[in-house]
Amino acid sequence: MATMPLTGRERDLFVQAREYIASGRLPSAVPKSLGAGHGTGATCCLCGQRIEPEQVEYELREEGGETFHFHMQCHAIWQLAAVDQISRG
Repeated sequence: MATMPLTGRERDLFVQAREYIASGRLPSAVPKSLGAGHGTGATCCLCGQRIEPEQVEYELREEGGETFHFHMQCHAIWQLAAVDQISRG
């Protein structure tokens, strides 16, 4: 598991992110295009909650055109899960 301390909810999201990566629902590496800004009301690809305008939204776009939206915290947890997946081989 990740080496940084996580809260219970963060641990749950970390496990979920690993499952989503393993199933192909989320990418296992950072796509070529990454942007951040105010929330647009999109649904977070990890937690499933709406990203409100007062929150930071990360948008990842793969070469094939698929787009992923994350809360700032969910994006960080997804990155930890992706690194964990790579380190496990």
